[in-house]
Amino acid sequence: MWPVAALVLAVDPAGGLRVDPDAVAASLGLTRMESRVVVLLAGGMKVREIAAAACRREITIRSHVKHIFAKHGLTRQTDLVRLVRSLVGAGET
Repeated sequence: MWPVAALVLAVDPAGGLRVDPDAVAASLGLTRMESRVVVLLAGGMKVREIAAAACRREITIRSHVKHIFAKHGLTRQTDLVRLVRSLVGAGET
């Protein structure tokens, strides 16, 4: 029998994710647009929703995500979201 494991990321849309994209850019070495994309992903938005909000095509947003993956050696959006969320907790006292 295989062990069962699951990761559930629950985001409260009413509470929102309070992350400064400029701080994320500085911390992770991202461009302004890359940091905006990653903050919106971490806040629970989908790529198509981000594209619509930023007046960009989905392929452009996916390209930003791929660049972020390459910069940090990541392969999954879950890991990217976890990385951004770790920055949120690090600044709290």
